[in-house]
This record gives sequence, C-alpha cells and structure tokens, in this order.
Amino acid sequence: MSARETTSATAVALAPGLQGELRDQATSNFTHETVPTQLLDAEGIRYAYRRFGKAGAVPLLFLEYFNSNMDGWDPAVTNSLAADHEVILFDNAGVGASGGETLYTVVEMMHDCVAFCRALGLKATHVVGFSLGGMIAQQLAQDHPHLVQRLILLGTGPRGGEDMTFTELSPEEQADPGCVLIGGVLLSLRSQPSGWEGIYKATRVSQGGS
Repeated sequence: MSARETTSATAVALAPGLQGELRDQATSNFTHETVPTQLLDAEGIRYAYRRFGKAGAVPLLFLEYFNSNMDGWDPAVTNSLAADHEVILFDNAGVGASGGETLYTVVEMMHDCVAFCRALGLKATHVVGFSLGGMIAQQLAQDHPHLVQRLILLGTGPRGGEDMTFTELSPEEQADPGCVLIGGVLLSLRSQPSGWEGIYKATRVSQGGS
C-alpha cells in the first residue's frame, strides 16, 4: 500500500467536541505513528491533518516538500519535537488524502494553507518548511506575518527557485530524483545562509530556546 493510500485509509471525520477531546489527549496519548488522521472542511475543500504532541503552546506547522504527503516526514524528527511542542501535519489541497485541486503557484498554495489554518482556529504558528514547503512558508510569512512567529526553513529557496540550478550534476544524476533532491538541499544550504539558520532555529525550538 502506498503512502497516499495509507493516509486515505486512516482518515476519520470527528465531531467538533471530539476534536477538542482529541487535542487534549495529544500531550501523552499519540505519536507520529499512532495519531489518527482527521478531516477539516475549509472554503469548500476537505483537508486531512494530524495533530499530536504537547498542547498548549504555539504549534509547529509542517509544510512538506514536492511530491510528498504527511507520511513523508521522519517520525524521528516529529516525535522528538512533539516532546515539547504540538505538531501539526497536513496535506494541502489536492495532495494525499485532502480534496481539491493541486494548484500551480506558491501564492495559490499559500492561500490554501491560510484557509486551513483559519478553519483550525490557529492564531499563530512556528512554520517548518522543507523545499517547496519552505517556499510556501516564506510567502506565508510575507503575506500573513501575524500567523508566523518563527520561520524554520530547510533545503529551500525563494519561490520559483531563482539561481537554484544543478549544473554540477551529470545528466545521469539529474535523471535520478534522489540525486536531484540531495543536490538541491546541499546547494541551498551552501549558497543561502537561511538554510543553516533554519537548522539552527529548528534545534533551538526543539530545545525550548528562542
């Protein structure tokens, strides 16, 4: 069974009261591997999401990379952060178990992210954006700064990927998705201080620092 099929198979729709109860239980009862997928309607689109970890503080909102869904995040990362923070994973419109259509621009994807946040009642977040998710995160911080308290950028760059080329990869390597992903991450971290700054901030958040 694929990651997409797994996400869809575990999705459940919960009544509002039960959603609140589920969030209260999140502090100790659920991990990345055991938390059920919930469904939320926002502006005519049904979003799939998972919420777990230590409730009560500003949550960490994870924005995933291209061609990924909630199952793409490493439990070693999310569970470690969930020990001290609430973690929210979600599939944006047209991705994984969520409904709607996959949009073509970072700005449009950001609008769907905002709709999800508003429907979930989020007033502020710490946003973790990886690759394409990092581009959406930057647009979110620019257009809706009240929603973003901390911006944690990993292996990303400006929307559209200006100056992010892979000239050092051979044609054979460029045909390998794994090589392209690794090359993009290394190029981003080497050429943009924000990459290292993002890792530093992620470490600070995980340790409860500011």
